[in-house]
Amino acid sequence: MYEDCAQRFWEKVDIKGEDECWLWTGMRSAYGIFSIQGRKKQAHRMSWEIANDRSIPNDGFHKNVIMHLCDTPLCVNPKHLRMGTQMENVRDMITKGRKSKLSPRGKEHWAATLTVEQISEIRSSPENHSVMARKFNTSPARIHYIRKLGWKTVGTPLADYDNGKARAGSANANSRLTEDDIRAIRASTEKPGIVAKKFNIIPDYVTMIRKRKVWKHVS
Repeated sequence: MYEDCAQRFWEKVDIKGEDECWLWTGMRSAYGIFSIQGRKKQAHRMSWEIANDRSIPNDGFHKNVIMHLCDTPLCVNPKHLRMGTQMENVRDMITKGRKSKLSPRGKEHWAATLTVEQISEIRSSPENHSVMARKFNTSPARIHYIRKLGWKTVGTPLADYDNGKARAGSANANSRLTEDDIRAIRASTEKPGIVAKKFNIIPDYVTMIRKRKVWKHVS
């Protein structure tokens, strides 16, 4: 499956001993970058795919990541890589004390153009993505991302974390919903869009609740 690009890929790698880090020598940002069929892919993800002769599987909600066991971003030695979830990756970073070395999040990120107050307004507004995108001079996709997953630090006090993990459900002060709301959403036969308007959330989040991708502790 990857025979056509494997040789070109490994030509850009400084291959050393079997158990040493193999550093990417080609195009890079924080990680190595490999171009394939007109698309750019992180080199360590490409290395995992070549070594395993398959694409990295994703379930549609949670994107799997390729973790560096050696903590060296430019390393592409397959022996130093393993697949995991983003949550596992974050826990690994916290355990190893690397979380403070990550790229800044939220308003501290170099690409940020929105303030904490604007993020809070976006999340609380009943207006659709397109309306909010025009208001804040950004894209509907970014509004969707902010409402669904992005800027998680906004409105979440440190007291709402236990051992680096956000408290679940209504125990988190940043939660808009209660356990009873979750049960009502799962019991409802109405379309996600209709339910979303009732609870001031986005339709995708209704689907995630119903499929138990979130609020898993609520029976």
